[in-house]
Amino acid sequence: MPETNDTKPRPAPPVAAPKPPAPPLPPEIGGPKGPEPTRFGDWEQKGRATDF
Repeated sequence: MPETNDTKPRPAPPVAAPKPPAPPLPPEIGGPKGPEPTRFGDWEQKGRATDF
């Protein structure tokens, strides 16, 4: 069985150019006022939290 020479350095994989940042989202129409109601992993409405 012939010996193989695996000590050759392998070329580095090509580096992809970074993606440009996404444009900002438009404001929500008809959404809840104030902070995001799902910010704690629960749905909050009028001070009451519902776990789902």
